[in-house]
Amino acid sequence: MVPAGILGSRADLLTDLSLLTFILLPLVMPLGFRLAQQQRLHAHRRMQVFFLGLMTVAVLVLEIDIRLRGGSGALAGKAVSIPTPAVRALLLVHLLIAVSTWLSWVGFVIASWRRFGQQLPGGFSGQHRRWGRILWLGVAATAGTGTLLYIAAFVL
Repeated sequence: MVPAGILGSRADLLTDLSLLTFILLPLVMPLGFRLAQQQRLHAHRRMQVFFLGLMTVAVLVLEIDIRLRGGSGALAGKAVSIPTPAVRALLLVHLLIAVSTWLSWVGFVIASWRRFGQQLPGGFSGQHRRWGRILWLGVAATAGTGTLLYIAAFVL
């Protein structure tokens, strides 16, 4: 089975590593934004695609781990101090934010990749910058709600 976590909660190692990835992601994403400001567009593109891939792998690892532990319902039932309906509501909000952010991010990467060969910065730049900020907020909100779920399911 999966070893115990490193954060001192009831979570296992995979859950702890996924949580740390999600918390760190919105903190390091601005490094990629800085690359774009410095006109290092190829490096910006590689970094942002790497971040999307990292988030995707972390979600897959977490989902597999959750399924092996009996599903999200089993985890919500282990939350000691918070009633299960509250944890389930938080889970629904988290999933809404996380799934919509991921789908938007994938679409954004595809659209940006297609336009990359055109004249840069170009007419798409303002829209690209705006969507980048929105997606960063989505990643940060995903991290925040995921952290609250972690606390509810594994700490309290």
